[in-house]
Amino acid sequence: MRTNRALALLAGVVLAGTLAAPATALAAGSKTMYRFYNQWTGEHLYTADATEAEQLPKQGWKAEGKAWTAPEKSSTPVYRLYNPYVDGGDHHYTMDKNEYESLKKAGWKGEGVAWYSDDEKGVPLYRLYNPYSETGTHHYTTSAAERDALMDAKWLYEGRAWYGVKESTGEASGATDEEVVHNIVATTLDKLKELDDATVDELVSDMSLDGFEELGVTPEAFVRALLSGFDYKVDSVKVSGTKGSATVTVTCKSVKVIEKDLAAALDGATIDDAGKIIIDTITSSATHKDSFTFTFTKSGNTWTCQNASEFFNDVFEVA
Repeated sequence: MRTNRALALLAGVVLAGTLAAPATALAAGSKTMYRFYNQWTGEHLYTADATEAEQLPKQGWKAEGKAWTAPEKSSTPVYRLYNPYVDGGDHHYTMDKNEYESLKKAGWKGEGVAWYSDDEKGVPLYRLYNPYSETGTHHYTTSAAERDALMDAKWLYEGRAWYGVKESTGEASGATDEEVVHNIVATTLDKLKELDDATVDELVSDMSLDGFEELGVTPEAFVRALLSGFDYKVDSVKVSGTKGSATVTVTCKSVKVIEKDLAAALDGATIDDAGKIIIDTITSSATHKDSFTFTFTKSGNTWTCQNASEFFNDVFEVA
C-alpha cells in the first residue's frame, strides 16, 4: 500500500467527523463546577458546593462562572488539598491517590474527594504550573485557548489532569466563538499529538495496509511511526459573523520524503527484514513545519470545519 492511501484514511477518521461543536445542554447525572479567583493570592478555586460558591464572593473571591461539568459519580475521584503554610493558603487537586497521601504527609490538609473525573474522558481539564509563584501555582482549564495563552506566558503544561463530562450537545457554555473554534482545533490536534491507545484504535479501525501487512507492518505501528514527532501551535483565530478560521503551524512528517526514504532503505532488503525497515524508516524520517488554515461556518449554534479533509494532504505533503 502506498503511504498516501493511509493518509487519506487518517483524514477521514480523525478530522472529518470531529471538527465541529454545537451548543450546550447539561448532561444527565452531572453537576456544574464553578471557578473563583483570589486576586490577592492568584489562586483559582473550583467547587460544586452551593454553600461554598455563595460564601466565596463575600470573602473577596471573584466568581468566574462555570468551569466544566463533572459526573455525579465515577470510578475516578479527584482529591482536594489545602496548604495552610503559604500566605493566603493554597489548594491543590489531583486524581493521584499517592500524590494526595504524600502531600498530606508533607503538611497539607486533605479535604477528601472534591468531585469525580469522567470515565469516558469526554472533556479534558488541562493542568498548568506557574514556577514563578508560591500560591496559585497550578491552574486547570478546559480551554485550549487559555492553556496556550498561559504557556506563552511561561507557565509549564503538565498534561491532562482529569476529565469533565461531554455535554449532550457538545461544547461548554460561556465560551466566545473564537474560543470555541480554538478549542475544536486544539482538541482534535491534541489527539494526534498525544496519541493514546484509544486514539490509535480509532485511527486504524477502518484501515488496511494491503501489501504492508504481508511484511509484518500493522496499522497500529504505521500510525505511531507516521505521527511520531507531530506537534502544532494555534497561531491565530478569526471570527466574523458566521464565518471563522484558525491558522496553525504544524510539525509533522512529509509523505514525499518518506516515500523517497523507503525506496532507498528497502533497496536490496529481504522480505524478512522489510517490515522492521519500513517502521524504522518512517519513524526516523525528518519532520518539517507547515502552515494550514482551517475554515469554519456557523449554522445555528454549531461551528463546523469546511476543509478538514484537506489538512493531511497539505501538511503531510501527500502527492
